Amino acid sequence: MSTLAPAGIALTTWRSLARPAIVLPLAAIFGALVVGLVIIVSIGVPLSEAISAFLDGAFGSEYALAASINRAVVFSAIGLGFIFANQANLTNVGGEGQIAVAAIAAAAVALKTPVADWPLGLAFVLPMLAGVAAGAFWGGICGILR
Repeated sequence: MSTLAPAGIALTTWRSLARPAIVLPLAAIFGALVVGLVIIVSIGVPLSEAISAFLDGAFGSEYALAASINRAVVFSAIGLGFIFANQANLTNVGGEGQIAVAAIAAAAVALKTPVADWPLGLAFVLPMLAGVAAGAFWGGICGILR
């Protein structure tokens, strides 16, 4: 009887992972990977060189790694904004505009106020909060109009 319990647990785990909410995004990622590899091969670039260049560009130096993390954080923030909008029964199509407005506000606070003289925590947090507020305001305009 005890030998059946781990198999039952494993079967339950696989069933919980086989939900469409998990399988469909993974299938989309795999499909995009396959299409990208087919395009790379069809234009005549050796696959090993393309993969090597990708890995070098994403993880080859400290700058490349920081740039990859930066892009991942921005795309995660956009995705989170889409999730919030979807939960409010809205359609958010202004992710790029929100990023631009947030960047302008954060840069304005960082460059035009004396935050550089303040303690490190405030010098980092205040421009970030200005960006968050400006991006939320820009995205909220559509919600108010609706």
